[in-house]
Formats: sequence, C-alpha cells, structure tokens
Amino acid sequence: MKMKSMQVSAILALVLLTASMVCAQESMIRWKYNSLWPVGIGLYEGDKYFCETVNKLSNGRLKIKLYPSGQLLPGYQNLDAVKKGTIQCAGDFGSYWVGKNTAFDILATTPMGMTWIDYMLWIYHGGGQQLYDELYGQYGCKWLLQNFTPIEAGIRTHKPIRTLEDYKGLRLRMGSLFGQKILQKLGASPVLLDGSEVYESVARKVVDGAEFSIATVDWTLGFQNITKYWNAPAWYQTAIVLGLIINQDAWNELPDDLKEVVVQASRATTAYMSSWFEYGNIKATKDFQNAGTEITHLDQESMKKISDIISEVLAEEAEKNPDFKKVLSSQIQFMKDFAPVRNYESPFTFGTNSISLPELK
Repeated sequence: MKMKSMQVSAILALVLLTASMVCAQESMIRWKYNSLWPVGIGLYEGDKYFCETVNKLSNGRLKIKLYPSGQLLPGYQNLDAVKKGTIQCAGDFGSYWVGKNTAFDILATTPMGMTWIDYMLWIYHGGGQQLYDELYGQYGCKWLLQNFTPIEAGIRTHKPIRTLEDYKGLRLRMGSLFGQKILQKLGASPVLLDGSEVYESVARKVVDGAEFSIATVDWTLGFQNITKYWNAPAWYQTAIVLGLIINQDAWNELPDDLKEVVVQASRATTAYMSSWFEYGNIKATKDFQNAGTEITHLDQESMKKISDIISEVLAEEAEKNPDFKKVLSSQIQFMKDFAPVRNYESPFTFGTNSISLPELK
C-alpha cells in the first residue's frame, strides 16, 4: 500500500508539473521580428541585441524570434507586413518608406541636419516621439527608437571626389530620397539599390560608387575590396535613426509590464549599440586606411553650395507635403532652441579634435 501511495504521488506530481509547463507555454507571448539586414551586415547586431534583451528582461513571458532579411520576407516589406499583422514587429529605417510619405525620410535622417545626439534629444524630450507616433500610426504601427548610427562614412567610389565638379556624370547609389534629389542638382545620376545589391553593383561597376553606412558597417560589406576612394563628409546623412515598428494590435494586447520591458529594452539598445557602432569606427577607419583606401574631403566652398541646395530642396518638399512640413518645422525649432547651448558649449559640443593632449611618459 505504501509503495502504491508513493507511485500515485509521483504520478500526480508529474501531472501537475506537466500541466504547469503547458500553462507556461500557453502564457508565453511569441513575436516574430524581421530585420532589415542580412546576418553579415553589422547593422544586424542592433536587432540581435534588442531581441536578446527583451527575451532576458521578460523572464520568458515574451519571446521574440529574430529573422534576418530575406529568410522570412525581404526587409523592404517590413512596414506593410507589420501593418497587416503578418509579423508582430520589425526593424525600421524611415527612408525605406518614402514611397508612402516623404516625411518618413527626415524621420530617418536629414541632410546636413541633426546629429544622432540631436535626434536623441528631439525624440525623447523635444516632441519627436509624438511625430513618429502620428506618422507610423497611420500605418497601424507603434514606433520606438532602437538605436542610431552616427554620421555616415561617406561615398565609396572608383574615382576620387574632391570638388563638386567631380560629381558630374557619376552614377551613385544613394539610399535617402533627398540625398538623391541633391545629387541630381549636382549633376550626378542617383541610383536606388537595395542593401543586398550594393556590393555586386559597385564591384561590377554598374555604378561608379555608393554610400551605405558608417565605417564599421561598410567594412563588413566589403567596400575595401572593391573601391579605392572614400569621400567625406556624408552631408546627405548626418545621422541614421533605426527604429522598431510593432503591430498596433499586438502592442495593445501586451500587459503593461511587458510594454515597459519592450520600452526599456529599446532604450538599453539605443545606449549600447549606438556607442558600439561609433566606437567600432576607430578600428574600421584604421582598417580601411591600412587596406589602401584614400579619404578625400570636400572643401568649405563646396559644402556651402550643397547647404544652399539642401535648403532649397527641403523647402520645396515642405510646400507639397503637410506631414513633411510638420516634421521639418519641429526639427528646425529644436535646432534653433538648442543653438544657444551649442554656442556656449562649442567647440566641445558632442566632441571635438581641437584640444591639446598631454604627452604621457
């Protein structure tokens, strides 16, 4: 009898354990996350860090499975897929959605505009988040900042670019809409290529050069193997805002504490990955130079002319698109409000090279 009682107890314990495991599985919320990037590109690391952070902080209650671009669906379908609920969340770079609304472009980057620190101040504290919510909300999405990369490295070319004259006649890959418009005014022919097409197009000289991302990421793409010249600075993309888009219904269904987990994971990813990308530029820049890449710089006169063209192009679009005007007006107001601070902090605002460093023995 005693043996039977022990067997019954063991069976009951096993049943209860199995039931609790089933309940735990049923209560777990599972999301699919489609990246904009394939595994080999450095930008994928931001998506990976975010998903891992959510999975840890939620204690297994929210499980996000990350898919590289192309494995589940192409990255350029992310906004539509999240809107439809095909996937619950995805990586975001607003310039990919300019065919829907040109305002997306300056939510991703503004030519000769805000730095990544400016964007962070504006998004978190200057009313920027509300504008992302408004525009992405029209497409059934909740938007959160995921991370930044700093100003792009510049344009990688087969021929050197040193003056504005050197742009004329070149076929150049440009990802942002307004970068394309400005290149046209400079006499170049902008070409829109998906990230997966850039390497082959440059290597086979289908295009004369391309911009893609920061030095850290450009190295992973392999530009050092196919181009000789690197033209800086990247006037067309002074910051890259990388976001997270979440299906609004999926977001609404999350318990409040898990919503907070996602928000805090996005902030943690912004802090860690943005600094990771910038720090990685130290080694990547040295690697490019050691590989024989020559960096050329536009002079101040050229930069002033480009600045005038940018003002003209942005003003023209603001007249056409009220959403664009609303976003641009908010950014301009932030820049004006912050100008006195930047003035008294100068030349040390967000870093400087104009400093004497001691020689330590």
